[in-house]
Amino acid sequence: MSRKEYMKTYLKRYHIQKRQQVVDAYGGRCEVCGITELRFLTLDHSFQDGAEHRRRVGKDIYTDIIKRGFPKDEGYRVLCWNHNCAKQYSNKDTRQVRYRKKLKFKVVQHYGGKCACCGEDRLEFLTVDHKNGGGNKYRRNTKKNSSAFYSWLRREGYPLEYQVLCFNCNCGKEN
Repeated sequence: MSRKEYMKTYLKRYHIQKRQQVVDAYGGRCEVCGITELRFLTLDHSFQDGAEHRRRVGKDIYTDIIKRGFPKDEGYRVLCWNHNCAKQYSNKDTRQVRYRKKLKFKVVQHYGGKCACCGEDRLEFLTVDHKNGGGNKYRRNTKKNSSAFYSWLRREGYPLEYQVLCFNCNCGKEN
C-alpha cells in the first residue's frame, strides 16, 4: 500500500470515528425514524444554517463540535439522510417548486419509482444516482442543480447509467 493510499484510508477511519462521537453525543439515532446505522446518519442544524457553519469552520464540522464540547444549546440533532434532505422539500409550495416536484416525479418514475437498494418509494426521499459513481465530479464540472440535471436526463432520453436511490442508500453506499 502506497503512502498516499495509507493516508487516505487513515483519514477516512479518523473522520468516521469523529462522526461516531458526535452522533453518539446527540442521541445516536435519527430523531424522526430511529435508524441507528452510522452510514445513514448526519448532523442537522435545526436552529441555524448548516452551510454558514461549514463556511465558518471548513469541511470538518465534527472536529469543531468536539472541540467546543458538544454544545447542546445550538440546535444540533441527528437525522438520517432521508429526513435531513426531505426537510427542504416539504415547506415550500410555489409554482417553481411544484414544477420541480413534477419533473422529479417523472424522472423517478422512469427509473423505476423506488430505491433500487431498499425499495423506499416516498418521492421526497429519492434521488437519481450515477450507477458507476462520479456524481460529485459531474456536478462540479457542470455546476447543475438537481432540476437542471433532471431536465438533462429527460432531454437525453433517460440514459441507462443512472438509477433511483433514497438519500440513505445513496449517501451510505461505498464507491
